[in-house]
Amino acid sequence: MPEVTSEIESPQATDRTIERIANLKHQAVHCHRRIIEEIGGAHGLREEAALESAVATPFATFSGDELHTTVFDKAAALMRSLSLNHPFVDGNKRMSLVMTASFLLEHGLGLIDSLTDDEIVEFCLSLAKGEKKLPDIAAWLKENTDRSSARSFRKVMEQFQAT
Repeated sequence: MPEVTSEIESPQATDRTIERIANLKHQAVHCHRRIIEEIGGAHGLREEAALESAVATPFATFSGDELHTTVFDKAAALMRSLSLNHPFVDGNKRMSLVMTASFLLEHGLGLIDSLTDDEIVEFCLSLAKGEKKLPDIAAWLKENTDRSSARSFRKVMEQFQAT
């Protein structure tokens, strides 16, 4: 039976994929620090391996084939992994949202303006409870993004801090 591996460990790994994973890890640490400083919570990386696993998940392969083929599948894998792996001491739901929004923005996508802060918080809390599967997350992201959004997440971040 073929093994499921991260593309970073796979013989098919490209320098570009390795670079993207390293960049996502660096970005996550930096964004976490900023979120905690601006919104509140406890600083600190709880487990580096959990963070590395989470940011590599969008690029995972099985027998050399990508497991997550669309930008929405990759974003969903990142969002779910960051939320459920709990790599940080605090702020994992917030980090999951920010990193997913940033990942989508790199692909010219943003959450739609008509999506309310409460809807975002409700979705992210449900995801963090393990109630959302990858196809559900990918579908939600696809349904709630467009090519022109530039919404602010400050109020959403503050709502997460209160939970």
